[in-house]
Amino acid sequence: MRSSTARARFALSLVALSSLVLGCGGAPPKQSRTSRPKTTLRPTANPKPAAAIPGPALLPSYVIARLDNENAAPYVARRGEDMLVFYDARGRLFTRLCGPDGKPRTAEPIDIGPAAAEIPVATVEAVGDGYLAAWVEGMKSNAAVKLLSLDATGAARGAPVTIAQSADEVSWVQIVAGPSSALVVWEVPRDDHSDVLAAPVTPGKTPSPAVVLAHDALGWDLVATDRGAAIASVVAGAGGAQNQAEQGRVGRVLYADVDFTGKVSAPVVVNPEATAQNDIIVGRAGGRTLIGWTDVRNIDSSVYVAAVEPGGKIVTPPKRATTPVGEQALVSLVSGGGAGKRALLAWEDLLRSPRDGRLIHLATMDPDGKLGAERTTLVFSASGPPDIIADGDGFAALTLAPASSEPGPLPKDAPIWPTFVRFGPDLQVRAAEPVRAEAFATSDGIPYLTRGLSCQAGACTTLAANEGSPATLAAVGLPVRQSPWRAPASRDPDDTPPRPLGVTALYDGEHLARVAATERPSGGSLAAWVTYFIEGNNDGAGGKPARKDDPLATVGVRPVSAAGVPGKTQILSRRALSIGGVAIASAPGGKTEESALVWAARDKNEAQVQIAKLGPEGDKLAQKPLTTIARKPSKDGVPSEVSDVAVAYAPPSDPGKSTDDGFIVAWVDTRDGNAEIYAARVDRTLRKVVQDRRITEAPGDSTEVQIAVRGKETFLVWSDARGNPDEGAGDIHVVRLDTRTLQKVGPETRLYTSPGHSRSPTIALAGDRVVVAWIEEAAHDAKPEETEAGVRIAILDERGTLAGSSRLVRGEEQSAVTSVALACGPSKCRGVLTSALRDSMILDAFELSPGAPPGPLKALVTLTGGANADVSPSFAGREGTSLFFGDDAIGGTGRVRFMTIGWP
Repeated sequence: MRSSTARARFALSLVALSSLVLGCGGAPPKQSRTSRPKTTLRPTANPKPAAAIPGPALLPSYVIARLDNENAAPYVARRGEDMLVFYDARGRLFTRLCGPDGKPRTAEPIDIGPAAAEIPVATVEAVGDGYLAAWVEGMKSNAAVKLLSLDATGAARGAPVTIAQSADEVSWVQIVAGPSSALVVWEVPRDDHSDVLAAPVTPGKTPSPAVVLAHDALGWDLVATDRGAAIASVVAGAGGAQNQAEQGRVGRVLYADVDFTGKVSAPVVVNPEATAQNDIIVGRAGGRTLIGWTDVRNIDSSVYVAAVEPGGKIVTPPKRATTPVGEQALVSLVSGGGAGKRALLAWEDLLRSPRDGRLIHLATMDPDGKLGAERTTLVFSASGPPDIIADGDGFAALTLAPASSEPGPLPKDAPIWPTFVRFGPDLQVRAAEPVRAEAFATSDGIPYLTRGLSCQAGACTTLAANEGSPATLAAVGLPVRQSPWRAPASRDPDDTPPRPLGVTALYDGEHLARVAATERPSGGSLAAWVTYFIEGNNDGAGGKPARKDDPLATVGVRPVSAAGVPGKTQILSRRALSIGGVAIASAPGGKTEESALVWAARDKNEAQVQIAKLGPEGDKLAQKPLTTIARKPSKDGVPSEVSDVAVAYAPPSDPGKSTDDGFIVAWVDTRDGNAEIYAARVDRTLRKVVQDRRITEAPGDSTEVQIAVRGKETFLVWSDARGNPDEGAGDIHVVRLDTRTLQKVGPETRLYTSPGHSRSPTIALAGDRVVVAWIEEAAHDAKPEETEAGVRIAILDERGTLAGSSRLVRGEEQSAVTSVALACGPSKCRGVLTSALRDSMILDAFELSPGAPPGPLKALVTLTGGANADVSPSFAGREGTSLFFGDDAIGGTGRVRFMTIGWP
């Protein structure tokens, strides 16, 4: 079958209020084989006057016909200042000639002949001095493509002719109109691919034999040219169609020309790699054909375009159309009107979708496939694409969006109505209103569905129908006029920082347990992750793998250059423990740029901390077990495990002379029963120079340790349940250690006492001050207006004592915060937090100057993984410009994403 996006490119607009899953660009539904009720096709008076409908003035409208029901699809064609409507009702085919605003020019519709019991799809186009109508008739197990010539009034010039018959289904038909002849194009689906055929026709003459435009196409689209049409198709690459279908229906992109005599050029390979999805769309700008598709050559899908001249010369090879911001999807590519020098590209950034509905980005595109500077966003509260067409030197769109004529914020219960938008050449909104007309007064003027957006000579109309049998069909004018209605589209302002400058996926596979990152001294970053794996799903005893070499969680590392280009992925372990997490830190100086990576793994079925030394590209230079103790369950049966690893670079004791630098590692260990914090130190060869040292000795579990090294002092921060060991509700504690010996140089200090659980601390240095942030969960009995839930931030002075009161950053709309990350420079900190808001996970940014209140939250993206995603954000570097985090893809796999952030 042809892709739904490409199909919608040619279909009449369909917006149904009762079911928002129908996109307003969707193909009309097939009509039922059941007998049709008898209806009167004569226009009648409107059911009640317009004055009875509340709200702003209604749009101008004219009743055209009575359809059998709301699913009986009308079709429309424009020719100069005439608009012809073609439809079937009561077993007959009809046309009605209207003016540019939809006002009928004739007193009655014209009966042009009998209609088949089933007409799944049809079309009508202006050709020569009249029109051509084509449709598909279902006949038992066969299908026929019929063609009828009409004069300028819409009257039949003879009997319909059959131009093709097929023992298979014919799922699509369209007409490519020329000055005096045309191509009738149809599609025959065959399992997961389609054949596309065309027949040249000239009104009054016998149609020529059909020619094949595309064979075994996974997706296709075509556009009219001066000489005929240009067709682009997606075909399977090496391995065959079935193999490509299993890989997500992707393939190569081919291009061909066909003239009005039916001559088809040899196909030209536009995209040789099998990376194009089947949502291919073509448009025209400046005499060239623009081809767009969603491409999967990178982990995150993105929108690609290419430009081809007549004859098949590729003037712009395939390229990414927009800046990557996570997963993207092509929505539409519309040929420009007027002089035709620009097309319109519509796409979606799935990471930047709102919580309710969708935001579709619009930008003009020149003949080279380059986007214009102007950007506009269109709200669309349905699946599929909105209907977008050329409107003189601008464009027009029909969408589903929340409607309101009141000033101020949009009400949460605003109704979702079909709404039109007309854009100027700079994509500024010229006009926008809900589609409200007298013919639908029984439903406050709102039709059940709208179809057939069309524009000509400054006039735009849409066809609309009410629900029921019979259904009223009306042409609704879409004028440019002053209106109090809120427009569902607007020109994008200059986005104020902080804002995402780009989002790139580094890993796609199993779901993620933890993500960590570090800045390389020479520039760029190293990102590390450990996947999520639940032990105990096999026959092994005690919840452990049955064999010592069974795979567990995976630890991976990938470099990113200073220019943001990802390098090769390195897999460090497939025997990791998800609860161990992963941590990474870089060491400056030395002959070779080195980093330390720490994780937990099963070694001979015992949990041990592992440490590896990495080169500048994440390649493993050395690896050792950091812990090697024999692990046995406690007398109470508590297994001896390790978790929550952390690592930091420890500078030399005497920066001018000593070379005793290395790394400090901390982790949570249950070797003594409950969970306690341990630490050790290694030199740059990974030799342990300070043995495992137990830091905490208190009832209750100590978890989620983090490290910050400030010269000769090292700070550990963690969540500690010693104040409530039975329930496990923790508070955040901090301790100072001597960097060289790891001996305590001060008492353990509780930073804040809260009624709820405090967890997930993060620590950073702002000059000599230590900044600690953590998540406060709401107490189970707290009232919403009294809750302390959010991110709490505390500042420690140069002596390591609490400086002033802590600050609370609440999630958006007081939503539950799920993760936090912090990066600090000498005088300013930058942070991100994620919060679960209804069914979505929002990633917000904020700034903080120690001693001052935190700045407001600014939403960066809405994650695709949903409200249960384990995000684990991690900054690489103190500037906070490089953020790494985990997310789930639209398809459900886990992904590590790299975001560059532009700050004020």
